[in-house]
Amino acid sequence: MLLNNLKYLPLAIYCLPFFSQPVESKENPQPPYIAYENREGLTFKTADCVSAVEKVLAKDGFQRVIANANGEILAAYTKVEDYQFKAIVSCMGSYGVLRVVIVTDLSGQGSNKARSLTQGILQALGSTEKTGVVAAEAVASSVIKPPSIKGAEEYEKGNHFYEGNGAIQDFNQAAEWYKKAAEQGNSDAFFKLGTMYYYGYGVTQDFQQSYIWFSLAATSGRKDAVNARNEVMEKLTKQQITDGQKQTKKLYEQYVKK
Repeated sequence: MLLNNLKYLPLAIYCLPFFSQPVESKENPQPPYIAYENREGLTFKTADCVSAVEKVLAKDGFQRVIANANGEILAAYTKVEDYQFKAIVSCMGSYGVLRVVIVTDLSGQGSNKARSLTQGILQALGSTEKTGVVAAEAVASSVIKPPSIKGAEEYEKGNHFYEGNGAIQDFNQAAEWYKKAAEQGNSDAFFKLGTMYYYGYGVTQDFQQSYIWFSLAATSGRKDAVNARNEVMEKLTKQQITDGQKQTKKLYEQYVKK
């Protein structure tokens, strides 16, 4: 993983404890200042995204740009006027997710930089979404992919906490509501839980649980869950996959076929 190469960017290592929380244009209150931009519900190839990110970062003045085949890019900003930036960009084509993390030693600079880079990358990718600074994940949740009928109310409550839309952003609460929706057979909640377990949003990171929830979503008709499930599968042992398939079958009988 490219994150193992953080020795090239000493300041960036501080962002690791915060990296698992997808906050929209928020900044850590203490130095080093860490700001985030998150976009979900996008359609792009990881390789195309990496190419676009490299061009945008270079145009913006970033140097020492390092990228890998997993769609992770690290870059450093030359020190200018007593401050500097470090950038970590993740292109996750399989999930339709673009994430930009900025680390800086000057308060108030990170959020604007994260936002401007994100917009530049989306433009370079030829994105036609008219979301401005609104997270694409909110559009995807409310417009592009309406939730299944079963558990719709619980799913929407989960979205409110996940996105901080009409409520304080709280991933623990989001996970609880998504689980309640999942218990009613909501395929979108299955997918969301797969994502949360993959990244550790509001739950303990668990690739086997991620595999189970993505498998349930795929079995319930979510085509995008197939690629997600297959990607998670690469992180599991044969025994974990076997056990996960058994658990998936059990939950399918419990939540979907009831």
